[in-house]
Amino acid sequence: MNNTYSMVLANSLIKYILITIVGFVSGILQGSLGSVGVIVIIPALLLLNIVGDYKTACGTLLVTLLFPTSLLGLSEYYHTNSLAVITGLILTVTMTIGGYYGALVSNYVTYGTLEIISGIIFIIVGIHYLFMGTHSLYTKEFRNKTIWF
Repeated sequence: MNNTYSMVLANSLIKYILITIVGFVSGILQGSLGSVGVIVIIPALLLLNIVGDYKTACGTLLVTLLFPTSLLGLSEYYHTNSLAVITGLILTVTMTIGGYYGALVSNYVTYGTLEIISGIIFIIVGIHYLFMGTHSLYTKEFRNKTIWF
């Protein structure tokens, strides 16, 4: 076997193993924390050099949303009465429309700008969870209730 071919095969195998690990870890985190695409999948794809740039990482993440990646988790949340059905459906429709326009806008924004915007969002969300986390008003009132809106 050609040495270059062996190296490419080994790199491809390692890449697919890394992708598999990222998928499992992301699935576990998604099931327990909610969506983790921007927080886990995009950084993992970039840091592990699985994809070459931020926009490709975003597009790749959107592929995961096409398939029923969260159906089993959804089922568990439904059975434990922790689901707002109508709100989720409205979010699904509006996120689909917003996702299309966001993809259009990303064509006119640089990679660096997208990464800075993501970083700012991470900081804001991180500060919220660090200082408000379980003490938020909205987490106590609706805990463990499946609501339709």
